[in-house]
Amino acid sequence: MSTTMLNRSFCHFDGLSESAEVMLWKNGVHDWCMFEKRGHQFLSQSKYESVVAQIRFARVALSSGLAAWFLDRLKSATKMRVWQAFLEDATYLDVETTGLGPKDVITSIVTLRHGKVACFVRGINLEAFLAQVRGMSLLVTFNGAAFDIPVIRRDLGVSIQAGHLDLMHVGRSLGWRGGLKQIEATLNLPWCTSGRGDGSDAVKWWRDHQLGDHTALPKLLKYNSDDTLVLEHLARALFKDSTSHLPSPIAVPRIPNRSLTIEQTQGIVSNLSQDQ
Repeated sequence: MSTTMLNRSFCHFDGLSESAEVMLWKNGVHDWCMFEKRGHQFLSQSKYESVVAQIRFARVALSSGLAAWFLDRLKSATKMRVWQAFLEDATYLDVETTGLGPKDVITSIVTLRHGKVACFVRGINLEAFLAQVRGMSLLVTFNGAAFDIPVIRRDLGVSIQAGHLDLMHVGRSLGWRGGLKQIEATLNLPWCTSGRGDGSDAVKWWRDHQLGDHTALPKLLKYNSDDTLVLEHLARALFKDSTSHLPSPIAVPRIPNRSLTIEQTQGIVSNLSQDQ
């Protein structure tokens, strides 16, 4: 099992704070294995034995892909350590709807998982999203706790059991303010421009699609996919920010530039329609 920031973390164990974690690091106790060998030098015997027992659970949770086990124990910005450890199997998700009311429904969902973008559209293949839920270990959203996940539960009748990392809340704990569009402007991504639309445009494009405008659905999926793809880069930026103060350098994962052109989303729409 490769060493990640999560293997080096101690503040999620009962009885240890972030300051205790830093103390251990400064004394050469850099990971769980080293703690088992030397942790008794810095803690009481009872606390040492308690942490050793918790490390056994942590190893099983990590090897079993149980991101939720760590997310439930880590606070605020330290949750980004889970993202690094589960990076290869993270699922990024964004939902578009007919509006923000209690009776509004999902129009499209775009996910990014294992480097592949998947689009799910109401009336075409929305039910196929349910297969995406199977096997998820870490779900990454922006404001998903208040919006995307409740909408999916209400409209599709499914509760996503994966560990959920809501980047909006992590960002606010680090002092980042504003919505996704405001924050993404600071990331300087070439395919995220100020003129790419907003939520009201997404609602309009869906209505135009229903009225027979064949150009509208590709625009909606382009917008939806941009909101999904930017989550990878935002997660990286938040991980970097949340670890910048730590006493030893932390490797920040590289994220490839992925984007869909309007021509590609037109192709996606064509393929979805042919599959029906």
